Amino acid sequence: MLHKAMTTPVQRIAVWLLAQPQRATLLMAGLGVLPVVSVLSGGIAALLVLVSGVRQALIISIAAAGLLAIMTLLTQGNPLFVAGSKLIIWLIVIAVASVIKKTGSLKFALQILVLLAMVAAGTWVMAIPDPAAFWGEDLMAANAVLFGEFGEAQLELVREMAVYMPAVIACSVLLTVLAGLMLGRWCQSSLQKPGAFAVEARLLGLGRVVAIVGLLIFVVAAVTGHALFVNLALVLGFGFVIHALSVVHALVAMMSLPAGFLVAIYATLVFLAALVGPIMASLGFMDVWMDFRARAASRRNK
Repeated sequence: MLHKAMTTPVQRIAVWLLAQPQRATLLMAGLGVLPVVSVLSGGIAALLVLVSGVRQALIISIAAAGLLAIMTLLTQGNPLFVAGSKLIIWLIVIAVASVIKKTGSLKFALQILVLLAMVAAGTWVMAIPDPAAFWGEDLMAANAVLFGEFGEAQLELVREMAVYMPAVIACSVLLTVLAGLMLGRWCQSSLQKPGAFAVEARLLGLGRVVAIVGLLIFVVAAVTGHALFVNLALVLGFGFVIHALSVVHALVAMMSLPAGFLVAIYATLVFLAALVGPIMASLGFMDVWMDFRARAASRRNK
């Protein structure tokens, strides 16, 4: 059931998209062509599932992928890769959005995504015995662009980077899918229950079972340095960063801190990821046991 007062731009755009299937199809295909904003297409897929159902979302996504393939072919691109990769992302979004629709829990969806990313990264590690040989050509080309000359130092960097590529790709897909799910959930909330998304997004977390498994993986990765456990640890660490960001959003809201605080956090995560990332992951892990949000809420109510 839609909320009566359609006053915000988000509400009007969502209603416009849902009114006619061809609008969503065209917009998903159009956004799929543009790398920077293509994540918005996942948001449309999620919104379709949450409001119109899985069947409608599947039909529109497949149609959009077909249209995207034609557009790519006309521009002399690789239609199979471009349209295929987008369709895979949309199908994952649809699958997890259907879980949200059934359980009503974005938190549970995050846990499923982290688990899927771990399975994908672990499978990739075991399927590629020599990551340097598999990724070497692409990584060498990227490093040549960044550093110009390609010497022994860059070659060693490529060997090290190749080991972590399964986790990097798994985390990238996880982030893309989660962003689409959150966008779709936000739009759904604006239509059916304004304000509900903000509350839900501030309650994201991985839970104690994941934390215990994660601790074991972190220890094994640190002791053995085995590629499998290192990649699993990186994916889990990324999941705990997302957990920590939810905590930060909740605390900022409870303490009525300025929005600039959040901007600073995200900026440091982007530009100082190697330093701030582990700190945020540790915060997320600690929150599983300390529950900073509940503590802050309790103090606020005193």
